[in-house]
Amino acid sequence: MQDSLWGARTGYFADSDGHFWEVAWNPHFTLTEDTYPRTPDGRYFVVWGRLWRCTNPALDDGDQAGLTAALMYARRAVGAALKQADQAAL
Repeated sequence: MQDSLWGARTGYFADSDGHFWEVAWNPHFTLTEDTYPRTPDGRYFVVWGRLWRCTNPALDDGDQAGLTAALMYARRAVGAALKQADQAAL
């Protein structure tokens, strides 16, 4: 077991079939059916051991929608460039 960057203890093991597993424990996480665990400071949530930044709660709905649309546009453009192997677009 080792300390992680997100405040938990993590470790790895292999089962008898040779499959590797990661385990994590953090007493500060709150997990319900409709939410992912969040870091104690509330700035990130965790999915499959990866940290994702949460939306800034100070943004109003219009600003949040505009920024989300811009992010999705950029992600689609990157995906299209990758599919076409267009290095200039990346």
